[in-house]
Parts: sequence; structure tokens; C-alpha cells
Amino acid sequence: MRFIADLVHEKKQLVEKAEAILNEAEKAGGSLTNEQERQFNRYTDKIKSINESIDEELLNIRTSEPILITPQKAVSPIEESKTPVTKAVSKSFRGMFYGNETVSLSNNG
Repeated sequence: MRFIADLVHEKKQLVEKAEAILNEAEKAGGSLTNEQERQFNRYTDKIKSINESIDEELLNIRTSEPILITPQKAVSPIEESKTPVTKAVSKSFRGMFYGNETVSLSNNG
């Protein structure tokens, strides 16, 4: 198994070599010589092979499998309370906490 980064690096080098052949042919008159064409075809064939290898490596990466999160210990469902809920009725904010609006606060311990 090769690393994808290595394949991409090799592909980049081959693309640069193929582009150099095209640039050289363009400077010389616009058409490839037989030797340049053979070399260019070797580079493009190798690039196609590397692309296929990259695709195969990407398919081997296991990302499509679902991640199952299961608790290690089963938890029983919480039963709802049958006791009726009563709401506190208060005329003031202080009454909600102390139950009596006439309570005075002191630090006398």
C-alpha cells in the first residue's frame, strides 16, 4: 500500500515533465517529434495509472461504514412520576424563595 501523498507527488512531477515537453515543442515550432511524443505518451500513461491507484486507495479508506454508538451498560427507561405537579403561587419574587413576603433578612446568625 502506497501513501496517497506519495502518489500525488509523483503525479505532480510527471505532469511537470509532460508540460516541459509540450513547452519545448512549442518553442521549436509547435509539433512534437517522434521521441517527444513517445516520452509524452509514457508520462500520460503513468499519470493515468497513478490516478487509478489513487482512486483504489481512496476506495479502501473505510469512511462509508456507519459509526455505531452503543452504551456499554443498558440503562432502564425512567418511569414518569404519577404525582401531580403543583405550581407555587407567589405575588413577589421574594415570596417564591421564602414563602412569605414579610421575611426579613439579617446577618445575626
